[in-house]
Amino acid sequence: MRRKPNARRIAQGAPRADEVRVLGPRRSAARADPAAATASRLLVKSPRVFDLSGYLREWLAAVPKAKGTLKLEVDVDPQSFL
Repeated sequence: MRRKPNARRIAQGAPRADEVRVLGPRRSAARADPAAATASRLLVKSPRVFDLSGYLREWLAAVPKAKGTLKLEVDVDPQSFL
């Protein structure tokens, strides 16, 4: 039986690449939205010339699919990491 993914397991499953740094997980700051209080974030850094989209596709394809209300969002070039 496969375990449900969480931010720590997702981060640990990142493919190894010298050009990539995976930071986190970090809990999101509490906001007016109750769902945001349980959110975690990962930050993935790479040089601009690195194929980050391909890296993310490979990585996320290997993550077990979650059931229920888990929501995964990818923000390329975020303006804020609060």
